[in-house]
Amino acid sequence: NRLMTDHEKFKALLDSVGLTYASLAEKMGFTYNSIKSMLAPAKELPKWAKSMLILSERWEKIKEKDSEDGG
Repeated sequence: NRLMTDHEKFKALLDSVGLTYASLAEKMGFTYNSIKSMLAPAKELPKWAKSMLILSERWEKIKEKDSEDGG
């Protein structure tokens, strides 16, 4: 049971909110090819993508704490 790479985490995040690379590209003003290039597994994730991961991980922790607190 290995840890997910940042690229795998990012793809899972997009899947969890119903976004594809194409829809993300459209919403962010990039072309599909540009998004595919930026998110290529051979490259490090761009800072904007890492920030999305950080926020989603924080959000999950907040949701877990709220459910533990009964809220």
